[in-house]
Amino acid sequence: MGVWWFDVVLLDAATPLPFSSDDDRDAELHDFSFAAPEEVAATSRAACERSYQNAASLPLDSVTPRTGRFTIDLRCLDAHMIEGYARHNGHADLLGEVIDTATGL
Repeated sequence: MGVWWFDVVLLDAATPLPFSSDDDRDAELHDFSFAAPEEVAATSRAACERSYQNAASLPLDSVTPRTGRFTIDLRCLDAHMIEGYARHNGHADLLGEVIDTATGL
């Protein structure tokens, strides 16, 4: 998620999306059996670190250079990322509660 927003949208960079291909741009959403969990975690950590470094060097009112469908400033992009991570963490909490036998669910 961060690679798309921070590298491609914010910086207009030609960064390839991890685990995607020309045949399936969203491969990481379909099947992860091809990648070891350690590889996925390392790729995610590296993308997050690169995003932090890129965003830290820009003022919050920086506007994305992409044209076409939308432009967005860094402040709005940061809020969008916080909201997205919060939503996904909430989903993970719900799944954990469902499979946790100690809660009686």
